[in-house]
Amino acid sequence: MTWTTRDTSANGVQFMLNSGDDIFFAPGVTAQTQGLAQAVVTGAASGHHVLVYGSLMTANAGTVVLGFNPATNSGNMVETAVAGSIQSLSEAAAVSMRSNAATILNAGTIGSAGTAIRLTGTMVLPTTVTNTGTIRGDEFGIDNQGTNPLNITNSGLLFARLVAVDASDSADIINNKGRIFGEIRLEGGNDMYNGKTGQLFGKLFAGAGNDTIIGGTRGETFDGGAGNDLIIGGPGKDFMTGGPGNDTFRFLKGDSGNGSRADVITDFDKSGNDRIDVSGLFGPKMSFIGDDAFTKAGQVRINDVRGPDVVVEINTGGSLAADVSIRLSKTSFASMTASDFVL
Repeated sequence: MTWTTRDTSANGVQFMLNSGDDIFFAPGVTAQTQGLAQAVVTGAASGHHVLVYGSLMTANAGTVVLGFNPATNSGNMVETAVAGSIQSLSEAAAVSMRSNAATILNAGTIGSAGTAIRLTGTMVLPTTVTNTGTIRGDEFGIDNQGTNPLNITNSGLLFARLVAVDASDSADIINNKGRIFGEIRLEGGNDMYNGKTGQLFGKLFAGAGNDTIIGGTRGETFDGGAGNDLIIGGPGKDFMTGGPGNDTFRFLKGDSGNGSRADVITDFDKSGNDRIDVSGLFGPKMSFIGDDAFTKAGQVRINDVRGPDVVVEINTGGSLAADVSIRLSKTSFASMTASDFVL
């Protein structure tokens, strides 16, 4: 079954929900508008549930718009099944949630030529996005223009040519178990990004706040921004910037390479009292030996290489050679002491 309109008067096929109304699009059902700016589904109140097993599409407008006043509307939900899709062929958001405590569960496809999902909540209750399918926006994947916290769990594909996630100034949480393409901007607040089992193809900007960043299974780029941040790069050659504040760069077994595959810290101690935490690499407490040669396992030394960089070398295997190394970009050799490390 297909509902289609080419009505240029902007009326179009439109399902308008009253407060608490739900709507279900069964498999094989397609609803689409090809006229002027009309969504397929609008719900201007609270408690709506839009469940999509079929296909919704607009040519010149957002596709699903739930909520009208973020100060009073809440509890709206959009859910797509594996074969379900919500598409906007224009730059308008495919899904727009103008309410608090909103929920998006996507196992299918949500896509737009502009922004896939736009959020505008204003209260302390978080908006939750769980993606096991595909969220794709040519400009933005998920754009939070409100002030409410954002909780994202991604085990599918989240793709944007520019910004995959633009969060809020609240405490946002992203658990990435899949793939994210595009920048992540966490903005202000004490944010958490956990990508330990995922992959990020783009730079993460944590913004102001005391943030926690856990990298994934490939080389990635992180900027902690202002605040006292904890950054754990993960496997792969990572580029890490702490930003202003007293930041901690933590290394665990398997989290750092050696030689040309070494992680890079770009601003160690440039604008704060930073620490390099290597206590999880060996087991027993290690010892700092300055620039002396290794004599046994469990030692940390610094190597003043040619140019403005310092290389931290760590011996964990007892071969009297570095097993792990960390490059500190534009860092003075003379400035490094044992107090720079958590051993």
